[in-house]
Amino acid sequence: MKNGFIKSLEKEIQRKHLSKHEFYQLWNDGKVSMDALRGYARQYYKLVAEFPRLVSRVHSNTPYEEERLMILENLNEEENPKLPHSELWLRFADGLGLKRNEMDAQMLPETKKMIKEMQRLSSNNFLEGAAALLGYESQISEIAKLKMDGLKKYYGMKDARALECFKVHYKVDIEHQKTWKKMIAKHAKTKAQKARVRSSLNKSMKAMWSMLDGVYREYC
Repeated sequence: MKNGFIKSLEKEIQRKHLSKHEFYQLWNDGKVSMDALRGYARQYYKLVAEFPRLVSRVHSNTPYEEERLMILENLNEEENPKLPHSELWLRFADGLGLKRNEMDAQMLPETKKMIKEMQRLSSNNFLEGAAALLGYESQISEIAKLKMDGLKKYYGMKDARALECFKVHYKVDIEHQKTWKKMIAKHAKTKAQKARVRSSLNKSMKAMWSMLDGVYREYC
């Protein structure tokens, strides 16, 4: 039977799920311009490039070997030398017609704030770090499918290479989030620990939502 605290976190995630953001809703309806998709791709790349370092922070702060090994599996997949996840995103950007040197774009204020917040949260106690990354990775599978379906239906993107990023994340983040849930269920026992976990989860989700607010404001 699933841990009751984890169930409550899952309900919270669903209430504030990024798929409900207007930017993704418009994407799913084919109403985001190609220029806006390109702007989004440049901003989101900042998180994609930073994410392995966020995982590393939680890994180094985790005092338990079993849990560190689970996190290491996630990290090794993120930075697979043969095909790191950052390269998958760059291939999607290729499909949008962006050049690699265009990906080094200036961050919007909301993007910069989100990166700093995720860095801070992942540097805290390992449970708070796990909660911050759960707030992100628990949403990615559903959003990856939303993005991929919209790209195929409305933007004529058929290139398997450009869509591979979403196919991969549709599957792997179902597994990645299990690591964070298992850690939280096992180690968040006291009221104080659970409160810190919930707070970190919500701050993570708020930061992600704010980044999309910035993208929507700037490009839509």
